[in-house]
Amino acid sequence: MSEKQKKNLIIIGVILVILLFAGFYYKKSRISNDENNTNDEIDEINQSPDALTPADSDSTEKSQIKLAYDEYLQQGIGYETKGDLINAIDSYKKASELSPENYVPYSNIGSAYLSMKKYADAETALLKALELDPTSVSVYVKLYDVYFIGMRRVTLVGFFKNAIEKTNGNISLIKLYASYLEDVADFESALKIWESLLVAEPDNASYKAKIETLQKKIKA
Repeated sequence: MSEKQKKNLIIIGVILVILLFAGFYYKKSRISNDENNTNDEIDEINQSPDALTPADSDSTEKSQIKLAYDEYLQQGIGYETKGDLINAIDSYKKASELSPENYVPYSNIGSAYLSMKKYADAETALLKALELDPTSVSVYVKLYDVYFIGMRRVTLVGFFKNAIEKTNGNISLIKLYASYLEDVADFESALKIWESLLVAEPDNASYKAKIETLQKKIKA
């Protein structure tokens, strides 16, 4: 057995031990909480609507808002699936008003505008989505389509640098960056990225094929 395999087995063993202890204490805590909360649950079942506390009312209101948010979001997805992008955007906007801290409606608005080839509007929505969640890989991919395909921007090195940093080196974005470099004929830089990926996964056939293709392009 290689040293790497031994290290992996040790790591897996440690993780399993942590999970076992975590499960034991969670179960013990859950049993204790269940015993302590039995009477409270009975009282809650028998409680009339008129007897609700302010906290209960607040919880009910939040639940209703969540239901309305989910309904508008699904409604928008339904419209978008049918190709009714105007109504889809309207539904997503209503969802964003109910949950302004959630990036998903803005991401979906960006997708709809992208389909309509309204790239400036798509960019605005997607940047708002990233403002709310700077780690969303899917939003960065959509924004790349806006910039490279829609707005025909060639210089996107800074965009990728920021995206990869914010997502802690997401492998999908790294591959997209390599493909972008190849599209703009920067074969040497693209080659370096694929070679780095191959070091991490030496048996990856698709990486080897990419490297071979790029080497041929550089020679040509």
